[in-house]
Amino acid sequence: MKVLGLDFSTQQLKAVVYSTEIELSIPYTLSDHPSHTGKQASPEQDEIVVVPTIVFVKALDTLFQRLQQKIDLTEITAISGCAQQHTSCYYRIPEYDHTKPLAALFDACFTFDSPTWQDHSTTAICEELKRFPLAQWTGSRPYERFTLSQIIKRYRSDPEKFKQTEHIGLLSSFIPSVLLGKQAQIDSSDACGMNLLDIETRQWRPELLELCDGLQQKLGPVGEANEILGQIHPYFTKRYGLDCKITTFTGDNPATLASMNSERGDLIISLGTSDTAIFVLDDPKPQEMGHIFCFEDHYMGLLCYRNGSLARERIRDMYYNQSWQQFNQDVESSSSDGSYGFYFFEQEIQPKAKGVYYFKDGKPVQDLKHHARRILESQFLMIKQHTLAFGFNPKRVIVCGGASENKTIQKLLAQIFGLPVYSLVQQSNAASLGACLRARKLFGLPDQTKLGTPVVASAVEHPQFPLSLIKSL
Repeated sequence: MKVLGLDFSTQQLKAVVYSTEIELSIPYTLSDHPSHTGKQASPEQDEIVVVPTIVFVKALDTLFQRLQQKIDLTEITAISGCAQQHTSCYYRIPEYDHTKPLAALFDACFTFDSPTWQDHSTTAICEELKRFPLAQWTGSRPYERFTLSQIIKRYRSDPEKFKQTEHIGLLSSFIPSVLLGKQAQIDSSDACGMNLLDIETRQWRPELLELCDGLQQKLGPVGEANEILGQIHPYFTKRYGLDCKITTFTGDNPATLASMNSERGDLIISLGTSDTAIFVLDDPKPQEMGHIFCFEDHYMGLLCYRNGSLARERIRDMYYNQSWQQFNQDVESSSSDGSYGFYFFEQEIQPKAKGVYYFKDGKPVQDLKHHARRILESQFLMIKQHTLAFGFNPKRVIVCGGASENKTIQKLLAQIFGLPVYSLVQQSNAASLGACLRARKLFGLPDQTKLGTPVVASAVEHPQFPLSLIKSL
């Protein structure tokens, strides 16, 4: 059984065909738009980050064209997928004509560009939303990147366009909508990243739907975590030969969790554009820090950090001649000596801070040595401190994402947590692989991802970690 798994990540569409060696990456093409980095940052305010929704459609069309050259698409049994969480789409479904490219059909179907998880422009609205007990209702306090504040922003800024918007969905529901030719339900797990879903009932919270006229109709229904949604639209059969089932898409973090051969007590750390820590909970206790998401028949705790791989790459470029080898050598040749650097090049989520801060023995200093070690220590110690504060005591760490292939990073993680650190045998494309496994499970074909040999290192104490000082800035 061949399953196509899609991952619409921050900078590209990644795809795997399960049971084959086929893996493809399609960078988002923004040559006709102001930016070439996968986002449009507003010149007036750098906290506004939106993407023209059409780029996702173009990437999907390009993927099918390239796949045709590698595999007989009639052999695909199902398509599943995931997407960067929080990114919202404001759209209508056009009439399909298989003689025209997909992008041409959807070119005039969007009322607003898509705000991504990097957009932090809705602080004032989030302050207003604090009158609701959102953490208790939805599993998360109001966050700028969460969808509710972004929807309210568009409802207020252009009421007429909002009224014209037929459907509002997450990117993870928009893509299956394109494939089905009709609005697809929003996955209950990914819906938890909207500040709209009641995590107890797994339905939209009525009080929050009232904040924008017609919102419930535009959102459509919430769906179960993993279902067969229907048959792919005949457009794709006539144009590409695809004749398969479409299953529920979800967010990249739930998909990553689904890809792991995980056990209770596992802490999964995804080292991507943003860093995330994920763990399964049976008895969630929502709080102001972090997030509680629905996940299958239980729950998922999630901690997200905006300054992830891009921050590490920036340090590499600034101090190590764009060389990971030099970066790693500095980590391995230095030690933990009470020096810490916090590198919040973008507005961080937790703690809510921006800027670069240096500390030595708990006191601010002007500069530090060994920036490679300092950024890794501060990132991983924050994850450790926040995870323990969440009430979760991990038994082992499973690491994935692009930076997880770095053995120096794996070893430092093992030292900081004092736990064995596992990585995936198949390091790349964990999210799209998770989408494949979710789909196979629907057809009674469960599979498990293999873990490699763990990296084990003696725990290293890190006294006077000054995170509390950052919180007060």
